[in-house]
Order: sequence, then C-alpha cells, then structure tokens
Amino acid sequence: MQWGKPVGLAIALAFAIAATAGADSLTAVSCDGFVLGYSGQVDKKKCSTEDRESNHGSDTVSRIEIHDPQFYLVATYFKGKLRTYYPYRSSRELVNADSRISQIMEWRNLPNSRGFDVAAFSAELANQKGTIACAIFDRFSGTTTSHAEYDGGPGSKNLLTGYYCPRGGFSSTAPGSAAMTALEDSIGRLQSPPE
Repeated sequence: MQWGKPVGLAIALAFAIAATAGADSLTAVSCDGFVLGYSGQVDKKKCSTEDRESNHGSDTVSRIEIHDPQFYLVATYFKGKLRTYYPYRSSRELVNADSRISQIMEWRNLPNSRGFDVAAFSAELANQKGTIACAIFDRFSGTTTSHAEYDGGPGSKNLLTGYYCPRGGFSSTAPGSAAMTALEDSIGRLQSPPE
C-alpha cells in the first residue's frame, strides 16, 4: 500500500513549492557557483535569489529547484542580515504556514537526516484539485538569540528548508525502505553553505 500517494497530480511539481513567501519575486540566476547546489545528474536545475528589506529586518533568500524523473526537490536558504533572526518553528509549523497547502491529511515525523529535521506528509493544495506527498526538511543555524533579545524568539540567523516530493508518492516511510533511502540520498546531495 502506498503511503501518501498523490491523487490527481503527476507530482507535486508545479506546486512549485518554494517554502514560505515571495516565490514570484525571486530573480533567476545561474546555478554555477550559487550558494546552494546539488551533486549528481538531474533533468533540470533552477536557481533564484532576492535581497529583501522590511520593517521586520533584512535578509537574502536563495532557492534551488531540482527536477528529476524520480522526484522534485526545492530548497530555500534564508540568511538574516544585521539583527534579523528566524523564530524557531517545528517542521509541522513551517508546512502549516505555507499558503499553498490547505490541509494536511497524513503526517509522520522521520529520523533526522544530515542535520535536518525531516517529516513526510500528504496534503491538499490550496488552489488546485488533488493531493501531494512530500517530505519537508529544515535546519536552523548560525547565531541564535533568546526571547529577551528578540520578540519572536528564540531564533536563529539562518534557515534552510525544503521539500522532497517523489513521483508517485512514498511506497513506505519505514526506516531503511527504498523510499526513505532515496529521500536521504537526495538530501545528502544538497550542497549548502557551511554553518
């Protein structure tokens, strides 16, 4: 039995899940020498970035999208500038905050992988019919701050979060299964800044 099998969509790709807001305002850039990378052969890589300024602080957002015959992966790296921090949130809270997702139907916390918190889920998309099956991976890093220093805290200077969506869903979320091995391998191929 498939766990979290997508219904009605070939995959969660054009879901173009781009972790938390601002997906449309990012500027496409070359993936050569980009802050995020992915080792191995894939059908397509797309990289984009943006420097953001607001009343709440300033940061740089960098995103890589990976299209492969077996999966779709998108990773977004948020790097706070000056006194900008990202409040700690659980993986579930990060998915709940994504406006592209309207309802989570299945959720399973998975063992940490390569320093990331990881969870698999299936969910309905907000603006499309059908469901998706993906895993979220996230890691807060860099300088940390407490509640006393930061109203939204505690928080961290950097956040790297992303989604891995296998075509056809997860055949299993059991440790050591082929689906979980593929997930861990894909996360392991992601190249991110040293923290």
